[in-house]
Amino acid sequence: ALNAVVSMNTKVEATKFPKLPPAGQVSAPIPIPAVKKKLVGVIDNYVSLLPKEKDGHPMRFTAAQTYFDYGHYDDAMDRYGRLIQEIPGSKQSKSAVKIVLGYHADKSQWTKVIGWSNKFLTTKNLLDKKLNKFVVDMLRGSMFKQALALEKAKDYDGSAKAFLAYQKKFPKDENADRALYNAVVNFYRTSAIEDAIEVSNQMLKVYPRSKLAPNVVVQLSETYEGLAQFENAAKYYLTLAKSYPEDKRSPGAMFNAAVLYKGLSNQDLAARIFEDFVKMFPRDKLAAQASLELADIRYAQSRYKDAAKAYERYVIKYKTSGDQQLYAEARAAAIYSAHVDRRKGDRMLEALRKKLTTKGAPLAYEARRITAQAMFKSLEPKFAMFKALKITGGSKLEKEVSAKQQKLLELANGYETVITLGNVEHIVASFFRLGEAHENFAQALFSAPAPPGASQADLD
Repeated sequence: ALNAVVSMNTKVEATKFPKLPPAGQVSAPIPIPAVKKKLVGVIDNYVSLLPKEKDGHPMRFTAAQTYFDYGHYDDAMDRYGRLIQEIPGSKQSKSAVKIVLGYHADKSQWTKVIGWSNKFLTTKNLLDKKLNKFVVDMLRGSMFKQALALEKAKDYDGSAKAFLAYQKKFPKDENADRALYNAVVNFYRTSAIEDAIEVSNQMLKVYPRSKLAPNVVVQLSETYEGLAQFENAAKYYLTLAKSYPEDKRSPGAMFNAAVLYKGLSNQDLAARIFEDFVKMFPRDKLAAQASLELADIRYAQSRYKDAAKAYERYVIKYKTSGDQQLYAEARAAAIYSAHVDRRKGDRMLEALRKKLTTKGAPLAYEARRITAQAMFKSLEPKFAMFKALKITGGSKLEKEVSAKQQKLLELANGYETVITLGNVEHIVASFFRLGEAHENFAQALFSAPAPPGASQADLD
């Protein structure tokens, strides 16, 4: 049998054959020359008779290589595969491993590369350290490329699962975090929201320092907000700002977190976040709004001193904010007037009223409303005192009439001042109070008894 192989091999070596395409690049199988086919036949015969003979190792490789060179790839892969499994410790099996994996990789046949690689990794006595690394690298690259290919084919579910398999196989690989991130993106594409959320949390737990982690946090925030799970959304918006403050999306995320907590009636936490925002991002475009939101929350909590100071800080720091600056001024003045320092507040209200009633003053509807309301309320005690003044008649008639008339004039001036602010609600209220005051005065006057000895002319 050995002589037959040697004889036939001599004939093959003595024969000139047409040049073949590069190995692995034959587009369609080329007929194998008869002499080479006979050589393969005698090799197969030798191996079947003497399967354990080492002389058969290179012969088997030659037979497989012949099929490979002529483009009979299925037959070649089958022969390489049997060679690898039956004589794993041979030099030829190690060469066959590289050929099999290289061929399928060149054809982008990732499933086959993965299948063969896993098979080789479990074959005893096949891989030395160097070849083992080669196979692992081929498996790693093919699993990732297979997932990308599925994504390109818009098989997003298949791609997501392939990326998950990659990360599970190679959790410490440099692309492992990218694999989980890609899985998340593809789960979102298939509206598999629960899977996307689960894998997102897995990624943040396993790879918290990944460059892709901020993207995952943003996606989680927006997903929970879209699901109306506002507390979870706020939590992840805040996570982005606190864990990744250098990310350009962090200021907006932190602001969103505060707004959501405010909407959830967690005023204390919302206030702390707005306060932290101003400290962390003092130059951000949202800093002014955050400062104003903080002041509004303190006002809503009836923490009047804190609120007044917060509004005053806003006015000083953000002088070019237009209507909002006037709004803050009005709030501060109204709070001082009603709750902190009435005299200071009244002075602030009058100064703001003059600013709002000068020629060309901005409309600033809310500032006008707050100022008018505060000034109107400040007149209420005076209105009550005016109504309480009695005209008892008798010898005191003239003095009492004069005193009540003076208070009426003071009230009229006060309500006219409110009217100058142009706020419809308090214009109407002021006119109503003026009407009430005049009616009260007339009623008090005509109800008073005449002084003793007064003639009709005196009464008139």
